[in-house]
Amino acid sequence: MAICVIRLLCAGVIIAGLFVLWRKTNRTDLWKVLKRMTIFILCGVAVVYLGLCVWVYANQGKLIYFPESALTQVPSDIRLTYDEVRVTAADGVSLLGWHIRIPPERRKGVVLYFHGNAGNISDRLSIAEMYAAMGYDLVLAGYRGYGSSKGAPTEKGLYLDAQTYWNYLTVLEGVAASRITIHGSSLGGGPASWLAARVDCHALIMESTFSSMVDQGRSVYPYLPISLICNQKFESYKRIGKVTAPVLVLHSPDDEYIPESLSRKLFNFATEPKTYKKTFGSHNEPRTSNADYREDLAKFLAQSLPPPVRDLQSPE
Repeated sequence: MAICVIRLLCAGVIIAGLFVLWRKTNRTDLWKVLKRMTIFILCGVAVVYLGLCVWVYANQGKLIYFPESALTQVPSDIRLTYDEVRVTAADGVSLLGWHIRIPPERRKGVVLYFHGNAGNISDRLSIAEMYAAMGYDLVLAGYRGYGSSKGAPTEKGLYLDAQTYWNYLTVLEGVAASRITIHGSSLGGGPASWLAARVDCHALIMESTFSSMVDQGRSVYPYLPISLICNQKFESYKRIGKVTAPVLVLHSPDDEYIPESLSRKLFNFATEPKTYKKTFGSHNEPRTSNADYREDLAKFLAQSLPPPVRDLQSPE
């Protein structure tokens, strides 16, 4: 879409330039005409390009976050027992998540799940159903600006939200850190890796995600200076190497939104023990009913590597 807009604007500039020069320049002096036309066109293209860069910088939140406020269903609609998680982030923003619970005698651990950039937690109940069947509680983290949570999403805000849900589990619920797996999908890989680098979780799962928003931006807008204008960086590749828990990276070669190469880069920066698994289908294709996908998760979650104790840290 942006490329089409640039092409149309450039064509308009060229046509306008030709018309002005045709009216005001001696038509016999062809060299001067071409020279002035070239300068006019280059200046026009530079103005359009600079304007586009400024627009992307000022509006990138609209290009990254696509929240929905309406919760279209709740876990009880699919016969899952749950509690609302009403918590307040360190900056005073009220959040709403869901804690899907299974009977204690079946519970193997807890998964803290960070979803992608669109919709809200009500779109992720298939994840809850899968983990419940596997024997895990699931906390669906409702981001600021999504669903019934207040505020507006930002990179730092999502990190604060991640910390808040971690504190809910470890402090309010009293869950041992070594029993909590952090799972980040797509954009959720950003807060997931940020949190996992600062706490002693059981494991980290990074699914269909990117190495950084700069890398992702370059894959979508290769003609823009993304490293200069991106202010929502989500530099997961810088953080995943600090994760001491086992890491599982999942990505489909057929992902049409996030190139698999970005997950490969992320995996290369991770430290052992780490595992890479190829999934299947498009970026948003449901995988929770696939036997191989569930088996990969179950095997990974069965690992038990008690981590050392560290203090929680605040966002940078």
